[in-house]
Amino acid sequence: MHDNNSNHDINSYQQSFMNKPYEQERELREHLEMITSKLENMSDRISTINKSILFVTKRLDDLESKIGQ
Repeated sequence: MHDNNSNHDINSYQQSFMNKPYEQERELREHLEMITSKLENMSDRISTINKSILFVTKRLDDLESKIGQ
């Protein structure tokens, strides 16, 4: 009976050891997806800011040309 328990312990240890890389991969994948999502959101916000800057720059150029006349 003792051998059976030892084998069970070894098997469960091996099983948990075998599953670890998959768990780590899954956790890393989830983390990467979260980072990717945050980067996409930042990219969208930067794009919006960039459009605003271009709009303001164009307005300033228009005002400068009117003042120059």
